Parts: sequence; structure tokens; C-alpha cells
Amino acid sequence: MPTADTAERAAHLAGLLAAMRRGDVGLVLLSRPELTARFAGARRLWTAGAQPFSPSCAVVAVTGEVHVIGFNDACVPQDIPATHRHSTCWTAPTLVDALCTIPGVRAGIVVAIDGLTLTLHRALRERLDGVQLVDALQLIDAMTG
Repeated sequence: MPTADTAERAAHLAGLLAAMRRGDVGLVLLSRPELTARFAGARRLWTAGAQPFSPSCAVVAVTGEVHVIGFNDACVPQDIPATHRHSTCWTAPTLVDALCTIPGVRAGIVVAIDGLTLTLHRALRERLDGVQLVDALQLIDAMTG
């Protein structure tokens, strides 16, 4: 189920990290399944019905590491260590608290995100004092530029 091509994922991640450096972005939060698959290789199990919005992939500039959120182990490539796999958080404040435990995630950084709810926006602002939010899709588009 996970994306098997580790070299392709590594190339995508290297491009994203370079774009993050150029844009002074410290953290990228992705929720779109195609982007999570592209950078983490993780794929969600198919389910019927609606699912709540929540970031499912975090890329940290300082460490160059990818973390996945809310996947079972069968859906995550084996090269992503257990320490980089986080359980689903059902509330935005709990999610941001969990993100804050990841090395390299700190207050005052620029966070690029591909989707946002008002609750997540508030939680990011409250827990990452001085955070600046930018569009992750523009950052990803800039990977080729």
C-alpha cells in the first residue's frame, strides 16, 4: 500500500527541503492524500464517507525529516521510523501540541500548510507564538523554480 519508490520520494523531499530553505519555511503540514504520498510514501486505506480535515504529513526543515500522522503501519513505508509515526489527534489543539514535540518545531517559524480550519489556525497561533502561515501549494509549485 505505501509508495515503494524510495529514491523518487527522496528526490521529491530534497526538492521540497530546498524550496523550504529558499522561502525560510520551518515546517510544512500536508493533508492532501496525493501530497502525503508524494513526500512520505504513506497512503490512506480507502474508506467510505467523509473524513475530518487534519494534516497527515509534517516535513521539518531543520532536521529534513518527514513525520506521518494518523496512519496504521501497513500504510507507511518501512523507511519512516516508528518515532516519526504519530497517532491521529481529533482536536486541533491536541494535534498542535503533538507537533510541538517533534524536534525542530518551535515558536516563531514559518509554517506552510495546504489546508486550514479556523480551529487549527487558532491552535497554531496560540501554541507557536509568532508563527507565520503561508500556502504550501505555492511552496511546492516553487520546487521547480
